[in-house]
Amino acid sequence: MTRAIPNPIIPAMRLRPAELSDLSNLFLWRNDAVTRQNSFHSNFVPLLDHTQWLEASLANPSRFLYIAENEEGPVGTVRFDKVKDIYELSWTVAPEHRRKGYGRTMVQEALKLGRAPLVCLIRSFNQPSIKIALACGFVLAETREQDTLVFKLPSAQSKPTAHPQSQLRIQA
Repeated sequence: MTRAIPNPIIPAMRLRPAELSDLSNLFLWRNDAVTRQNSFHSNFVPLLDHTQWLEASLANPSRFLYIAENEEGPVGTVRFDKVKDIYELSWTVAPEHRRKGYGRTMVQEALKLGRAPLVCLIRSFNQPSIKIALACGFVLAETREQDTLVFKLPSAQSKPTAHPQSQLRIQA
């Protein structure tokens, strides 16, 4: 049995299902300038629109929205969208928690949920997310128009027991 190796620099992370009470954080994170720059939908989202999106997301059986938390509190969000027979993974690290290794740890925790097959779509200039995807075992599978890179996780890696390296807590 392989045990997770805790990194003393990065506090333990957990994912919990998002709730309507997370609206404020999700709204701020979504409209952060860097998040918008790296997003496929870069326009500012008004609060009413974001509230409606969150309510619909929480009711959508094909969407799984999580809040990543550690001892400091919420540090980001992870989302799975089931599109046909594939799960698309996306994540956002709260602006005040970037460059601390939390993005990588959030994705590692998401991989433990075992959703497969799994892909992530990343803008070609979003170097931090590309580094996270590669560090977590994703491989570049396709380049699409609009600066879109498609990363695929080999199916064995999306199963928590098959890929113990995804449980390592390593600072990026």
